[in-house]
Formats: sequence, C-alpha cells, structure tokens
Amino acid sequence: MGRWLLAGLIGILPLLAGGGVALAQSQPGGEPKPAPAVDPAAKRKNQLVFKTDLFPLFNHIRCSNCHGRVNMTTGANHAAGPAAQFSNCATSGCHTPKEGFPPAEWQVPPPSMWFAGQDAVGACATLKKHINAEQFLLLVRTDELIHWSFNPGKGRVPAPGGYERFLRKSEEWARGGGFCPEG
Repeated sequence: MGRWLLAGLIGILPLLAGGGVALAQSQPGGEPKPAPAVDPAAKRKNQLVFKTDLFPLFNHIRCSNCHGRVNMTTGANHAAGPAAQFSNCATSGCHTPKEGFPPAEWQVPPPSMWFAGQDAVGACATLKKHINAEQFLLLVRTDELIHWSFNPGKGRVPAPGGYERFLRKSEEWARGGGFCPEG
C-alpha cells in the first residue's frame, strides 16, 4: 500500500489502468453506448456533495499544503526552502515518522495536480483530469496520507469532520456519478 501512496495520484494511476474500472462501454461493432439519462435533481445533489462536503477538505491545509500551497521548487510556504519537485518527502529528514508523518515513501504531486487557491469547480476539474470518481474513492480508502491528515499528530491541525465522514461523503459522491460543480 505505501509504495504508490502520494506519488499521490500519479502512483495510483498505473495500478488502476488495468484494474477493471470501466470508463466507457461499447455496443457490438465498437460504437459507444449512449450515456444513460441523468436526473437533473440527482446531478445537482451530487454536485452539492462535492462542493459542500468534499471541497472544504480539499481546501484545508492538510490537503492543500501538498497540492499547491507549498511550492517545493521555489520554496514558497516551505520552511526548509526549495527542494527537488519529486524528491522523496519521507526520506528528506523532515517528513518522517519521527516527526509524526506516515512511514511510507511519498512526494508532492506535480503542478497539474495542485488545487490550492481554486474554487470547488476548479478543484474538481483538476481531480477529474487525472482520475475518475471510483479511482478517487480507492485513493480515499487506501492512501496513508489521507488517513494521516485526520490524525496528523501533536501540533498539527487535523482535517475537519473525521475520516469516516469523509469516506462516507466520498462514497456518496462517487456512487452518485462523481459530478463536478458547475460555474
């Protein structure tokens, strides 16, 4: 579990590529099936789950630090100054179990996966450029840093609401279609 951790969403993508997540189905002859009709009220409700229940966590320091608030290459908001973008944070000497971090190897995601400073519409679009809703749900269930963010140790503010609530809301969003809020 720890090896593909927060090379974040990057590390999980190769594992999911053949993982049986159906992104599209086709009819005999290779023609794509038309998408099933979506109930507009159900879609709005699903979008609201992302906007009101998930996005506040995306926007919280426990998530946004790694997803763009801290810029490793310039050193912005990083107390230790600049570091190599894809350096291993767990072996850096700063973000180790001794300092209260998870034991697995992890690194900051690339700028294409940053959502700090974005609104719910932008953060959801950024997420879905890289993974679909079911893959996000797998990440929520298995990523050690996500679990850690709700119990980050002494002196750190935990992500609000608790992990179990975040998991329930992530499941609700993914199973309801994983729709992003609209402008």
